[in-house]
Amino acid sequence: MNTIAVKLPERLTKQLQQELVSDEAVSEAIAEAIEEWLESRRQKARSERERAIEAIERAGLHLKTSWEEWNELFASTPALTAEEVRRMMTGVSPLSEDIIAERDEGR
Repeated sequence: MNTIAVKLPERLTKQLQQELVSDEAVSEAIAEAIEEWLESRRQKARSERERAIEAIERAGLHLKTSWEEWNELFASTPALTAEEVRRMMTGVSPLSEDIIAERDEGR
């Protein structure tokens, strides 16, 4: 175990000393409180992420949430050469032109 010095308000120090009979019990209580605090922060971060994902999905967007899903997608996609991509894109307007055209149309 590591040692760390923590400054506590006097009233809190007195309450701890009244509740706990040894310095070891105080250390255990503080360690437990820190673990609970860290876990609550992890839960909060997770729940915020889950809420964001739900909002994105409600908006009709599909979101891949795991690396395994991405890896499966990439593994099942054939590798294309630059020349093959050029041939596939022949006659397709650049995305930037499509965006400008949509802006002009008021979309």
